[in-house]
Amino acid sequence: MVTERFKQPGEEARYEVIGVIRDFHFDFLWNPISPLVLKNDPSEFRVANIRLAPGEQKPILAKLEEIWSRITEVAPFAYDFYSEQIAEVYHDFRELVTIIGFLAVIAIVIACLGLLAMAHYDLQSRVKEIGVRKVLGARIEDLLILLTSDYAKPVGIAFVLGIPVIYYLTLWWLQIFKYKMALDLWVILLGLSIVLLFKFSTVGIQTLKAAMDNPVQSLQSK
Repeated sequence: MVTERFKQPGEEARYEVIGVIRDFHFDFLWNPISPLVLKNDPSEFRVANIRLAPGEQKPILAKLEEIWSRITEVAPFAYDFYSEQIAEVYHDFRELVTIIGFLAVIAIVIACLGLLAMAHYDLQSRVKEIGVRKVLGARIEDLLILLTSDYAKPVGIAFVLGIPVIYYLTLWWLQIFKYKMALDLWVILLGLSIVLLFKFSTVGIQTLKAAMDNPVQSLQSK
């Protein structure tokens, strides 16, 4: 068997290759995986990496602390979880995503409130029309279609214009990651559909209330 050896730049020592492992992430996810050398040098060991089974952390940590106290009384027993270290590394990034999501929710709420005000004003100006149509036999579902159709066109235009904008903005956002999931169009369509559902629900509640009012009261109003 041929023994492979290599020398790192700037070092005189030559190391023997005892194994090759699969690539793994040891840096930020937006950086590509670069070459990594793991050296087995006991003189440089400072920490021990231990994998704990779920639900057994506390008893195992207590046992480890007991063993550590028997080995040395100078250095205190200290530990940290790898998941917590990763969370700390990406803390700022997660805060940024949270802020963006919060601002998006505020924007949707403001848009729904504006749409609600427009629908309320429009329905108040068409009270007599709704009353006349009901007296002439118009059904509630017919009134709902009639009154909400005025908002279908601008919302539909916004929907069509929003798809490419959101798609390319999402692609631009994902460019910071070297390794990322594929962007499926159905995800964007699902998100926009949920927003549209909120908007039409906002208008539909006001429209349904106006369509179910007593037409006699509507015709008697000034």
